[in-house]
Amino acid sequence: MNTEQDVLNSLQDDIWSSLAVDAVIAEKVEKRAQRGQDLQMYSLEIQPRFREERFNMENVNTFVDAIHQQAMNSSKPIRVQLVVKTSNVHWTAMDIEVSQEGVKCINIDAVADPTSLGAKEIFDKLVEKYPNSDPNKSKFYFLRDGSLPSDETKKQGIQYDGASCSRFALDILFHLSNLDSFTILENREQEMRENNTPFKIPSGSKHERFFNASNIPPEFAFVYRGTQSKESFASLPETLYQQEVNKKGENLASAEAKHTKPVEVKGVTKLRNLAIQHKRDGFIQDVREAMLSQPGFLKKVQDRDALTAIAKGSLAAQRKFIQPSVTANLIREAQSIMENKTPNGLSGKYNRLCDRYHFFQSARDLEKGKIPEAIGHLSAVSCLTENHKNRLTTIQKEFQEDDEKVLGDEQPKLMG
Repeated sequence: MNTEQDVLNSLQDDIWSSLAVDAVIAEKVEKRAQRGQDLQMYSLEIQPRFREERFNMENVNTFVDAIHQQAMNSSKPIRVQLVVKTSNVHWTAMDIEVSQEGVKCINIDAVADPTSLGAKEIFDKLVEKYPNSDPNKSKFYFLRDGSLPSDETKKQGIQYDGASCSRFALDILFHLSNLDSFTILENREQEMRENNTPFKIPSGSKHERFFNASNIPPEFAFVYRGTQSKESFASLPETLYQQEVNKKGENLASAEAKHTKPVEVKGVTKLRNLAIQHKRDGFIQDVREAMLSQPGFLKKVQDRDALTAIAKGSLAAQRKFIQPSVTANLIREAQSIMENKTPNGLSGKYNRLCDRYHFFQSARDLEKGKIPEAIGHLSAVSCLTENHKNRLTTIQKEFQEDDEKVLGDEQPKLMG
């Protein structure tokens, strides 16, 4: 088994290994759990083992069989985020939802690497499990931006270095996991169809849809916040710049500007968006803190490997939450967001007073054990973003489902 020093060493590499990726995922899974979020995120290696092999189909099939079987045994869709290693040096991001009716996937590859086709291999193998299903029940959405060479002239590109793909994939999936991403894309697809400008469908494909910066859903604007080329960022549609891209409420333009710093390149000073470097630093610091504060963290790292989770029977296993503890954490998080924002004008000061009232009521409801009411007051806080409020609504619904399940389990069984 790897040691803590092995993990720390792996995080110092330019190109991250599975160990580094799994450590970052494990830290985020535990942090989200404190807020009542069941983040189902794993890594999967499918890079070829020898020259004649395109991808490791043994690993692909193991994952596909396991997730499909779980979906067949579940009344609700199974959703996982997958950081997929498609070559010795490349990682790509997949958001996957598998149900009894079909499979939906989103693949966003920051550098448009050719090996990202490995994500399509996973989707294709899953679709084979539904030979007689409605084609519209299974869809593969992918981002296709920039067809020019991979330099700073490529328009609407995201990644321009040769090492940050793992960090981009992680960041993209952490954000997607907070969204009802498939509903968002399907609604956008319907809107585009009504405007006679539908998503592109590759010739001969029943399931594939690709989108780009010109028609990407506004909720997906965050994808471009780490864009490493100023020229590329300037080529984005104007409508994307004002879209909210984080829980602080910053829009795409301000988030990109915040991370822009002067950097010397071959003796010339240029402005660079260093967001992904800053993200890397944050990931490393978070893992360091997790190793110090969480007993058994190394085991949690190991369990983020999809094949390990499958072998243990823990892939996409539902997590149980202690509702009062989670609610208290949610209140503290929301208060922190409020304190970091400066109220603007009289209306801002009035909203701040209202927010303090809702915090007071939320804390009082929590003391009385009224969890739904506490979260309800929290959802009314004005300083929270819509994504944050939607997340609270989801948590409230999940808590209610847990309570109903407990009540059902406690009902006396009739003797026949």
